[in-house]
Amino acid sequence: MIDLKQFIGIYPVSKTLRFELRPVGKTQEWIEKNRVLEGDEQKAADYPVVKKLIDDYHKVCIHDSLNHVHFDWEPLKDAIEIFQKTKSDEAKKRLEAEQAMMRKKIAAAIKDFKHFKELTAATPSDLITSVLPEFSDDGSLKSFRGFATYFSGFQENRNNIYSQEAISTGVPYRLVHDNFPKFLSDLEVFERIKSTCPEVINQASAELQPFLEGVMIDDIFSLDFYNSLLTQNGIDFFNQVIGGVSEKDKQKYRGINEFSNLYRQQHKEIAASKKAMTMIPLFKQILSDRDTLSYIPAQIRTEDELVSSITQFYDHITHFEHDGKTINVLSEIVALLGKLDTYDPNGICITARKLTDISQKVYGKWSVIEEKMKEKAIQQYGDISVAKNKKKVDAFLSRKAYSLSDLCFDEEISFSRYYSELPQTLNAISGYWLQFNEWCKSDEKQKFLNNQTGTEVVKSLLDAMMELFHKCSVLVMPEEYEVDKSFYNEFLPLYEELDTLFLLYNKVRNYLTQKPSDVKKFKLNFESPSLASGWDQNKEMKNNAILLFKDGKSYLGVLNAKNKAKIKDAKGDVSSSSYKKMIYKLLSDPSKDLPHKIFAKGNLDFYKPSEYILEGRELGKYKKGPNFDKKFLHDFIDFYKAAISIDPDWSKFNFQYSPTESYDDIGMFFSEIKKQAYKIRFTDISEAQVNEWVDNGQLYLFQLYNKDYAEGAHGRKNLHTLYWENLFTDENLSNLVLKLNGQAELFCRPQSIKKPVSHKIGSKMLNRRDKSGMPIPESIYRSLYQYYNGKKKESELTVAEKQYIDQVIVKDVTHEIIKDRRYTRQEYFFHVPLTFNANADGNEYINEHVLNYLKDNPDVNIIGIDRGERHLIYLTLINQRGEILKQKTFNVVNSYNYQAKLEQREKERDEARKSWDSVGKIKDLKEGFLSAVIHEITNMMIENNAIVVLEDLNFGFKRGRFKVERQVYQKFEKMLIDKLNYLSFKDREAGEEGGILRGYQMAQKFISFQRLGKQSGFLFYIPAAYTSKIDPVSGFVNHFNFSDITNAEKRKDFLMKMDRIEMKNGNIEFTFDYRKFKTFQTDYQNVWTVSTFGKRIVMRIDEKGYKKMVDYEPTNDIIKAFKNKGILLSEGSDLKALIAEIEANATNAGFYSTLLYAFQKTLQMRNSNAVTEEDYILSPVAKDGHQFCSTDEANKGKDAQGNWVSKLPVDADANGAYHIALKGLYLLRNPETKKIENEKWLQFMVEKPYLE
Repeated sequence: MIDLKQFIGIYPVSKTLRFELRPVGKTQEWIEKNRVLEGDEQKAADYPVVKKLIDDYHKVCIHDSLNHVHFDWEPLKDAIEIFQKTKSDEAKKRLEAEQAMMRKKIAAAIKDFKHFKELTAATPSDLITSVLPEFSDDGSLKSFRGFATYFSGFQENRNNIYSQEAISTGVPYRLVHDNFPKFLSDLEVFERIKSTCPEVINQASAELQPFLEGVMIDDIFSLDFYNSLLTQNGIDFFNQVIGGVSEKDKQKYRGINEFSNLYRQQHKEIAASKKAMTMIPLFKQILSDRDTLSYIPAQIRTEDELVSSITQFYDHITHFEHDGKTINVLSEIVALLGKLDTYDPNGICITARKLTDISQKVYGKWSVIEEKMKEKAIQQYGDISVAKNKKKVDAFLSRKAYSLSDLCFDEEISFSRYYSELPQTLNAISGYWLQFNEWCKSDEKQKFLNNQTGTEVVKSLLDAMMELFHKCSVLVMPEEYEVDKSFYNEFLPLYEELDTLFLLYNKVRNYLTQKPSDVKKFKLNFESPSLASGWDQNKEMKNNAILLFKDGKSYLGVLNAKNKAKIKDAKGDVSSSSYKKMIYKLLSDPSKDLPHKIFAKGNLDFYKPSEYILEGRELGKYKKGPNFDKKFLHDFIDFYKAAISIDPDWSKFNFQYSPTESYDDIGMFFSEIKKQAYKIRFTDISEAQVNEWVDNGQLYLFQLYNKDYAEGAHGRKNLHTLYWENLFTDENLSNLVLKLNGQAELFCRPQSIKKPVSHKIGSKMLNRRDKSGMPIPESIYRSLYQYYNGKKKESELTVAEKQYIDQVIVKDVTHEIIKDRRYTRQEYFFHVPLTFNANADGNEYINEHVLNYLKDNPDVNIIGIDRGERHLIYLTLINQRGEILKQKTFNVVNSYNYQAKLEQREKERDEARKSWDSVGKIKDLKEGFLSAVIHEITNMMIENNAIVVLEDLNFGFKRGRFKVERQVYQKFEKMLIDKLNYLSFKDREAGEEGGILRGYQMAQKFISFQRLGKQSGFLFYIPAAYTSKIDPVSGFVNHFNFSDITNAEKRKDFLMKMDRIEMKNGNIEFTFDYRKFKTFQTDYQNVWTVSTFGKRIVMRIDEKGYKKMVDYEPTNDIIKAFKNKGILLSEGSDLKALIAEIEANATNAGFYSTLLYAFQKTLQMRNSNAVTEEDYILSPVAKDGHQFCSTDEANKGKDAQGNWVSKLPVDADANGAYHIALKGLYLLRNPETKKIENEKWLQFMVEKPYLE
């Protein structure tokens, strides 16, 4: 076995430690007296104001830079038209190339804006101090003079709007991808109107003449005119030509669409035409779209704002000026969707991401459309075992959108069923609006916030409108698709107005569900722009932050910016108690810092470089290139060494150099220095001096605090504490691993709970888990709490509540306990970044390194991890013979039943969401669960020398009734990667392998899931296909496609294709060859024999219409079906011959339906019943005379250590994790594999080469 030492100290990685800050002595008193937080609170309040101001200036930039540019749009027009006609890969590539070219040109034009540099600077100091004050200043800018770093994140985000990449929030994207296809569509409609009814154009031109100001309407609808529509002014002009001008207090002019509508009303033959006669307005320019939402505040803070926002939205949506008339968007869109079937189904598109929701509504099952689409693609392109066909099928199934024609599978089922209930929804909205208005007139002092009735009134209204919005959203699709313009030109303007609802809904809900603890932290500066941005001794007085240590505790000292402590003059007193003050020295980048200082004009007399050195440096003789001179390089390095030795600052580093002649380039020298250019030492400052500074308000002193520093704390400290404490040890400083970085931040969270709830001394307190460890439901817990504290009689308890009386753990309260104590006081926080493996210069891309380690290494084991239907996360550990070494659920971790608690919390949150009650936090619970799971997994990786195999999130996430949703599982994967970036264990010595200073690095740095690929170090990602419902012994998988076997004749034909159907050993055996049947996937082994032996669990509808799971035995059903035909089956009966004699007609329809159903359920491997808690795999295929059943494996029990004895899966979820692990084994045995093809995987499972 190769040692894991090779995965220690490979590459540097950053982590941020977080501590609470507790004020010491008179610190809090001086903070209040000096009112130092007021400025920071004002910054928090001014921040959104200045952001809006910056956005307004972005609009100026967009307008001024694009107002007079001219581009050739002809190539893009041609590319769009060719793609719409052919949909070919070649046409798509050409279209994408033309789009990229136009985006690049637009982005380049914007960069010519006069203040583009200031506007897009990472730290917009000049923008705030020079540019914006001349543009507009309401006083909010002064808060950020010297504090422009506040906007670094905002600037990074806003710079995306100028990106030439295909980013939907970018200006180039808006003009190229969104508006240009709309403009082309409108040109087509214009030409149609002009040829069909030219009087419409003439009338519109005459009406709009004063508005057009000399511009000819024919010119507006020419390709070249699009250059005038790149700014918001141009877009507004074009949209008004189409829809009319109806601004308040201005002359009203009708647009082309209104004249077109009037003409169609007067000419029925035109109205009956399917061709579009209505134009569609262009999208607003980026950032300008926010203007229409001015009635929705950034955050709703009062009930008046809530009422105003809802009222203005409803008024806008029901009195919308469109094509020269006032319409109700809600009723118009419902009417339009009601006649959807009258439009061209080839031109109505459904966005692919909504297909599962539609499938559930139209067909009653999530998967129907997905299955039918795959079937249709195979019929259209052929057998997917042929690579060329499979590529076409995959391309079809990965489209962004599909037409209604693509989704027409059944003539009896119309897509309009999806919209059948919208008229009732519209009526409900009207009723809820009246109810809302009546409630606003009520005498309630607090009508909505913390008022259940008022909340329900608002929620009912917005929920009804959201239902309509969600139904509309399925019809929004990529702009370059060819669509029925007669539909979309009417639909899109209405939908775009309704789209505002999403923003309003979230802001209203956030206001009404807020909790006292929802107060946000704000950043602290203590009147210092660069507070804690660096620790270097030379910068202490500028950055106003120092670190002190005393008696095993750490302290942060913040200097009073207006009355600073004279820390340079302070000294320790050996006769009294002292603080240790950190002295920090750093050369962050010697390759820049040294030449910048040494060759500065004002420093030449001090360092005295010779003419030889100056001339050689100017010529670049020290660096690789045409003038490189190795002798000069060495002379240049000797000069640097001499300069460092006389520098009062740098000489303190005591650099140890290699012999000068050993350097081959200047980079080697700088690299050697950089590894030594970090020094920390300590000096004493007397406690009395520090106390004096604190008492005089010259130093704000805080203790760094977490639970490890609590009075009486015992046990192992957490990793963050250990990282912090080891940062300053001699062991770390002599051989640098952990490095303290600058850019630390301080925050304040104001007190949010003024009247805390507390458990008084003498009262009773209940554990939230019962004696068995199961969580107690919240409603029951509250009722029992009242009972045990004498506020409720036993007779008032429900039956369910009484059942807990003997199970609940009750304790006497011996000291007052305050609920949510942290929110009852103002708190301070300290975020400080560290670099781990600070001197490592290895490559973070360790995948090849890992593959070499794994190659031909028989000691490597495999951990398979899967989400389960009954288990949150399931793990299976196997060896390279496919034997299970460990299989376990993570429902319970460290004796805590996370599954039960998460289910309870999810139920409570679901009920809270439905009623808009305050929603309890589940984030901390989920993170606690994930941290516990990851800790156990990483321990297993080290102890068992194992890789980890997970489901590939980019390949296609499995749908189903999983306990862990996609976002949480994705977070789990990211947390696992972050943990493996530097894996250390707190129970090991710091310098020991895997200790705090020698952490393993077993994953690559995380960038994004899209760029994750198939491997990240010891983590491997596999497609989850054929891992859950597969026989672990025989490798059998059900591939049958039963979708079109819909009548007796087809069912008989299907059964007659069987090679054999025979009663054997009291059960029915079917032998078949997959090649004779319609299947979803070609198999490696085609001939199989399956048996009806055993019990399946199936769903039935009871007499009350409720779903329930029942036991089902296919054998009995088949015997009964033949008995009803007067045929008694016996051992050896040839059922195929008997079937051949039974006619496939209406009389025998039930017989054939029963046989096919029994066969389908025979193939059903997973059998689950939540009531009985059964969840097992039963294979229909016998191998060596035995059919695999996971229940048989579970019945073998557990060993003394609590591990399952069986080497095969013990339940259905274990089966999924086992086969994910086996896919990892496949990768180990086939390291050259880029993608696990289904056919190769099925062959692997049938042949099982790992058993040889």
